[in-house]
Amino acid sequence: MQGDLPAARGRYEESLAVRRDLGDRPGVALSLNNLGILAARLEDFDMARAYLDESLAIKREIGDRNGAANCLYNLGLLAADQEDYSSSRKYLAEGLDLFYKIGGTPGITNCLTAFSMLAIKEKRWEAGVCLLAFSSGLRETGGVALAAEDQAARDHDMEMAREALGDAAYTAARDRGRALEVAQAISLANESPLD
Repeated sequence: MQGDLPAARGRYEESLAVRRDLGDRPGVALSLNNLGILAARLEDFDMARAYLDESLAIKREIGDRNGAANCLYNLGLLAADQEDYSSSRKYLAEGLDLFYKIGGTPGITNCLTAFSMLAIKEKRWEAGVCLLAFSSGLRETGGVALAAEDQAARDHDMEMAREALGDAAYTAARDRGRALEVAQAISLANESPLD
């Protein structure tokens, strides 16, 4: 079934039904989150949003802060896929804040990587390069892998930034990013495109 997304969706829907019947709230929230991610990959954005919103509500209700932060991250990615960068920024900022409060380094890393992608899409080249350099350093020290397709997309983003900035400015931004502290990177991520 690997690569067969519609079949996977059917299996996740079956899992969701079983977990609902059992009254397994954490399991329901997990199934909904997985269905949301899968629906986004199938470009069924309305269903993805509905699944993720329901998952987030349950995770908040049961006090699963890490799960809620993860849902917010996924909602941020979904909004970015739909070119709703304002909503993406809002979800990612809330998820990043939660991950920071609970000490979730993988979540912080993923959110900062997503913020780097947003900055590149908004043509805030230096911020994008700084954030990706910082989050790449966190990935290396924390052992947080980036999927091959995501790595290819980030490499493409950095090539666009290098072309826009020129080699010297690109290298300077990358070096600045590598030297940031976590709080500085979060502050940079939370800057509005109009700042």
